[in-house]
Amino acid sequence: MGEALFNEAEALLLGRWQTARELELTMGKMRESYTALCKRVLEAVQAKHSDLDASRLWVTQFWGDGYMCMAKKSWVTKDTTGFWIDNLLLEYLTDVGQPPPTASVWFDRKSFAPEELTIMKNTVRSSARGILRADEAKLWSLADSDDVGMAVHFIVPEKKTELTAMLAEGDGHRFVDCMVAHFDSLVRFTPSVDQALQKVRRKP
Repeated sequence: MGEALFNEAEALLLGRWQTARELELTMGKMRESYTALCKRVLEAVQAKHSDLDASRLWVTQFWGDGYMCMAKKSWVTKDTTGFWIDNLLLEYLTDVGQPPPTASVWFDRKSFAPEELTIMKNTVRSSARGILRADEAKLWSLADSDDVGMAVHFIVPEKKTELTAMLAEGDGHRFVDCMVAHFDSLVRFTPSVDQALQKVRRKP
């Protein structure tokens, strides 16, 4: 007798297939709604900061961790140098064991040599002292991380339970306002990013 085709959990699911299919379809619709909501975030940021004319939105694709980005078109190379908020997959927001949402100023690590990345990150970090208030400086990290493209970053202070509660409330406007506020914090580094790119002769 060969190995069982389905394990115990899969066999149980097979007996409840229609219910599981309904849940699957509902989750798909929820992902579509979540993507539309995050698009509202980017549109709101662009309306406030018209110089940011490029964006990236991948919040439901399983090949990533869920992220959205605002940038200038002139910053885009192989990837997008800009202002990022990541770890936004619903699978991450509903699991305390996954990394928390993180906001960052990020440089395209594929298009610049290591020494160029160092110059650009140091330029942004030097400017942070004149940008961040004393209470903010405690929340932001100016140190190198596992991601070599990250210049400065902070962990979104709202708990995951707070963020999911915002999503479940009404039309999600509180979640939009929350994310826009975090982008507003990042956007203050726009002149620094311009200056950093100029230093490595990648003039925006």
